[in-house]
Amino acid sequence: MTNQNVDLDFLFAVSRSPRVAEGDYTRLHLRLGQEWRKVFGDASEYSIVFDSVRLPQAGTRAAARVLLLTTHSRRFGGWLKSHIRNAVVHGVERSDILSFDDRVIHFFEAKRVPSDQLHSSSKRLYQRLQESLKGDLERSFDRKQDAEIAFSHFLSWVAAPPEAEAFPADSNASDFAAFAEWLARQRSAGVSSVSDLLDVWSDELNRRRCELIDKEIDFHLSEDEKAELDDLQERMLRHRKRVAPLPMAATDRLYEELNSRTSTRE
Repeated sequence: MTNQNVDLDFLFAVSRSPRVAEGDYTRLHLRLGQEWRKVFGDASEYSIVFDSVRLPQAGTRAAARVLLLTTHSRRFGGWLKSHIRNAVVHGVERSDILSFDDRVIHFFEAKRVPSDQLHSSSKRLYQRLQESLKGDLERSFDRKQDAEIAFSHFLSWVAAPPEAEAFPADSNASDFAAFAEWLARQRSAGVSSVSDLLDVWSDELNRRRCELIDKEIDFHLSEDEKAELDDLQERMLRHRKRVAPLPMAATDRLYEELNSRTSTRE
């Protein structure tokens, strides 16, 4: 069910990054919103409640992890995709509160939960889910207890610090094992910095930029697409500056020479 247009490298880097450069805050927030809409569609509004001093620590990291799991897990990811409409992420350190209400998922900042209490905490939170939501999840798995295990693994992973190996590879909750293997492969391959991935440029991105420009010319560009186009234009200019910088040194010398001549004549 993975959307091939989702930038998995970017999401993985965010999910493992404790911090990014201050100047990347706004760009990261915009990109994460774009990835969210790719996964959940235009009907899903995406907002993060955050203090920019902490971004992209716990709350933003949790949002990236939700997106990764949704794209990689056929059963649990399908359930998330069916029931998430809006994610409100607020500084998740060790989630003790996670609620689903009217197709809305909420993460709240809460007290830290010791690792040896995560299972009991997750079990308690699972029982607090609406019966209809629990029923939908349980129908996705062969056994009811697997649904509870899946929920426990999900909660433990989204709440874990970036350096933690929190996701269990020996999960018996079906496709979670395959997701754990994918995470292990990504870790062994190394993680590019979030800043570098914000500046990645490709033929696919350029085609998307041209497509949005055509829509802008035809006056068919939505607000979200306008923000996406602005971001792509900035990334294209940064890429061009890296690979083919304009010969400004020669231009500066010519400017100084002309100024010098003008001063001499005066």
